[in-house]
Amino acid sequence: MKATKIVENIIIIVTATLLLMGGIYFVNDSQVLFNNQNYLNAIVTEAPDHLNDSSNNYIVATVTSYRLRGETVSIPYDPISYFLLFVERPINVGDNIRIVATENGGFRFVDYNRLNVVLVPAIILFALIIFFGKLKGLNTLISFIFTYTSIFAILVPGVLMGKNVYVIAFLVFMYIIIFSLLLILGFNKKTLGASVGCFVGLIFSSIMMLIVGMFIPFVTFMPFENFSENSLRVIESSRTWLFVPDVQGIIFTSVLLGALGAVKDVSTSISSSLWELNQSGVQDSKSLFKSGLNIGLDTLSTQVNNLVLAYVGSALPLFLLINYIAQPTLAAFNRVEVVMEITRALVGVFSLIIVIPATSVCCSYLFCKKTPQLEGGR
Repeated sequence: MKATKIVENIIIIVTATLLLMGGIYFVNDSQVLFNNQNYLNAIVTEAPDHLNDSSNNYIVATVTSYRLRGETVSIPYDPISYFLLFVERPINVGDNIRIVATENGGFRFVDYNRLNVVLVPAIILFALIIFFGKLKGLNTLISFIFTYTSIFAILVPGVLMGKNVYVIAFLVFMYIIIFSLLLILGFNKKTLGASVGCFVGLIFSSIMMLIVGMFIPFVTFMPFENFSENSLRVIESSRTWLFVPDVQGIIFTSVLLGALGAVKDVSTSISSSLWELNQSGVQDSKSLFKSGLNIGLDTLSTQVNNLVLAYVGSALPLFLLINYIAQPTLAAFNRVEVVMEITRALVGVFSLIIVIPATSVCCSYLFCKKTPQLEGGR
């Protein structure tokens, strides 16, 4: 049984990897995916005691990236022009920063290097998941890698390269649902029931989002012919995409992506719970369906709060900033950025309401499907 499970996992991982590589090849553009050769990490060795508002601030740093490791560079630093309204703490000696090579052979300060700090707790977290979850934990970690690789190596570059946003988003969502559930639940009826529930919830959420997008005026990009010559030159020299993005499609994708996690969570919970009930002796499809609704409604109450709190938390800094610049609270709620977060929460809750009966119906049918009995059997 254990050997069969390992073989099953290998088949799933190999299939998922091949599809992932095919998707990356389909949207691959080195300028979008690997446009990182001009960015370097550096350690600040000299910093002025006082940074003023002029452009005469310079810092000295030693490059730590492999390409120019050990080279000392002098970098102009203008915190006001770079951070705009937000002014971070002044750069200090020993800070790990990101710099980028400029066309004139110099370097420009980009940001503090924060990713190396995040990697340490991430590695500890992954180790704990594997330690406590064993094979299940390893599958969860692999599912996590596949999910985020598909988003940042297929969905994002595909959008930037002008692929149809709706088509590529739907394909990525299908990939995430199928392979994450297969890795977590395996090849069985639980996976099928949860997958069907996810797809139904996603389809209805897509329809709702398309309808909402027809009536809410979100933002769009200004056509390039309306830019001044200088502005257009700056855009052409810095952007990695070669067209005006479909902002409505990007908003559509981001809203559904936010709802996808909650949809998977609820459908998996219902499917696993109904499977356990079925294995413990509940063979009536109506009873299973009612149990699925009850389980889903209990989950819904907590998931609604989770969704709202997550989106409110993500929008809170922006909301406070809008109030800080002297816009009243009601006016802040009307801002497109805040309306987008409200829309995310509404679509997420709507998808949960749909996925509960959809998963319950599918699982009750699959788990209680009648099998032929011997003559005289009851």
